[in-house]
Amino acid sequence: KVYLATVSADYKVIKHSDIVTKVEDEMNFGKNVEIKTILPADGRSMQRMYTLYDYALDINKAGDYIAPSIRLTNSYDGSTSVGFVIDALRLVCTNGMIGTKQFMSMQYRHFGLFANVHEIFGENFRKMLDGFSDYSKNWSSWIGLPVSDERAELVVNYMPSRLRPYILERMGNDFKGDRWSLYNCYTAAV
Repeated sequence: KVYLATVSADYKVIKHSDIVTKVEDEMNFGKNVEIKTILPADGRSMQRMYTLYDYALDINKAGDYIAPSIRLTNSYDGSTSVGFVIDALRLVCTNGMIGTKQFMSMQYRHFGLFANVHEIFGENFRKMLDGFSDYSKNWSSWIGLPVSDERAELVVNYMPSRLRPYILERMGNDFKGDRWSLYNCYTAAV
């Protein structure tokens, strides 16, 4: 037997397979979904990520895609609660590097009732898609929204000093005087 942790008698161990099954049965992720699971060899914790390409949006109609992603979390040792995080993933570079923007998370302690968590997840998943739609409309509005060189430089000065040279280099090549291209410069440098 392998002991992963000592927890109180009130701590309800929730199997990773149970939460995954309940969530996947409840939610409609669409047909074009990428699933990645991170699970240490002893299984004490789990992250399962779903990138939902059916809901991806091309922000500037030039192949600049942002897709919603859901990360399920759980542990047997109390290191994390059962829950999920909603991110927006953006392809930052042709080498496959992505940038993330978290815009929703829900965590549930291992105490109390677990029976309806999958219903809560399903309801929140539907809300997430609405929220993602709102965020993407906001990002789309950044194209052509003017940002002066002076304002862009001021924002650069608030960035960590180690990143400033990279941002300035990107700005020299990619800044087109609007909010979206400025954001691109920052995310490419990060």
